[in-house]
Amino acid sequence: MCCLSYIIKSWTFMVIMQQFALRDSFYEFCLNVAWGPIKEKPFLLPYSSERPADIFIPNFSAGKGLVVDFACTCPIQQNYVRQASQTLAFACNQYAQVNKYDVYQDRVISEGHSYLPFVFQSFGGTSGDSHELIKKLISSISTRLSEPKSVVAISFYEKNSCILMRSVAKSLISRFPEFSLA
Repeated sequence: MCCLSYIIKSWTFMVIMQQFALRDSFYEFCLNVAWGPIKEKPFLLPYSSERPADIFIPNFSAGKGLVVDFACTCPIQQNYVRQASQTLAFACNQYAQVNKYDVYQDRVISEGHSYLPFVFQSFGGTSGDSHELIKKLISSISTRLSEPKSVVAISFYEKNSCILMRSVAKSLISRFPEFSLA
């Protein structure tokens, strides 16, 4: 039982670190566009210590702030694997719906903000609603830095792909304590 507990704790820690790395990457891209992003904005939901905004972008659209809530999931989990094998980004979209939209969306909207869960799959997919934000981010950076959209898109996807691959590799290595990178 002790070994199982250790594996669960280390896996949970790695998922959290992966989520923070993806959030920080996205935050840097938002800074490049001068959207004024704020990490982990407190007090968005009254009478609650919850922080659904991993990144908050003030005045994003029509005077409303955008609450971006990051998460990571794996499509080969037992509860996703069958549908994930048949439907593109099923694990991302299911996780976004059940763990994010159903929990936070109504409360965030009632505070006058827009809400977007941005869910990554461990193999690189993203939730369906995140695609428009990615396009807008890439287009804005391209305009601001006078770089072709293709160059900005490659940079965005390369950086986030490396974060995901590094995290998956660390997860695999952690399952074999006798394996060392030294």
